[in-house]
Amino acid sequence: MIQEKRIQKRWQRLRFKARLTNLLPQRTWQQIAKWLQSCIHQVYTGIANSCTKFRVRFTSVVAMGYTTEHNYWVSSTAPAETLWQTINNLADLDDWHPLITGTNAPRGQDAKPGLIYRAFSRYLPVSTQVFVERVLPGELLSVRVFPLPGIQERATYRIVSTLCGTCVLYSISLSGWLTPLVWPVVKPQITQVATSLVEAAEQATLSPSGPTSKSGKERYRLHPKNDIFL
Repeated sequence: MIQEKRIQKRWQRLRFKARLTNLLPQRTWQQIAKWLQSCIHQVYTGIANSCTKFRVRFTSVVAMGYTTEHNYWVSSTAPAETLWQTINNLADLDDWHPLITGTNAPRGQDAKPGLIYRAFSRYLPVSTQVFVERVLPGELLSVRVFPLPGIQERATYRIVSTLCGTCVLYSISLSGWLTPLVWPVVKPQITQVATSLVEAAEQATLSPSGPTSKSGKERYRLHPKNDIFL
């Protein structure tokens, strides 16, 4: 019985194929088969190309990292010399910088190209290495910060004197694969860096005797042995 059913099914398939071949000539069926093969080939080729492009983009993003740049421009009534003294005073950066809580730079230390010092960040429990990249006395200071292995920061302070007064241009560039995660966290403080700098310089201008002593505020100092702020 089972063999008879199989024979009947095969006979029905053969009859169905015979009817199709009678409807269209054999050359037409060959053309249809070639067209179907070309369509399938194009589909597979498109899928392979899209996967290759995605793999290349993903690899480039992981290897080169993500980069974001932002510029902030603030005008000031303080003279350019006072603004430069505020920027160049590495020991008291925590007086006005929203992200820095202390440095190991001694008092009177000026920024020089190639200088390396350490700073404590508001969001990290360990010190961060800061490298002074470029200095134009009275005009420009550029530093690089290496807070984490997956991110690098480059900050530039530029003082510009115009007919309307003195302006401060603060530029920051973050690069690395951790940038999309770090930038939303530090953005509220980054946007206030230039404003805080101008306010500190204007306050120093109003009090010619210089900045007041930090009463009740503990100074951070770097231990010579273990390189940790105490």
